[in-house]
Amino acid sequence: MDWVENIKKLAKVQKVSLESIANRIGMTEAGFHYSLNNKTLKIESLVLVAKILNVETFALLAENDNMLNEPAGFYKRLNESERLEIVETELNVMKRKIEAIEKKLK
Repeated sequence: MDWVENIKKLAKVQKVSLESIANRIGMTEAGFHYSLNNKTLKIESLVLVAKILNVETFALLAENDNMLNEPAGFYKRLNESERLEIVETELNVMKRKIEAIEKKLK
């Protein structure tokens, strides 16, 4: 899953319309949809979306959608080794994707 899918999934689960999110971050609904579809949403807007959806910003960016189930602040309560384990898992997923892309390019 990518960050756009994560936003849409969380919004649906939480019964928050994309129009409502757009309005709350100061965008039109059309502008918000355009930014999502073209993956051009500014990081400042992404941070606001995460706050609206009550998740950590990096959870929206995560490949592992398990992070989406945790409320904002959850990862701050983890100890350093637990946070490192989560980051390493995500890094390994990204490395495998890069390797697969490189393999296709050869």
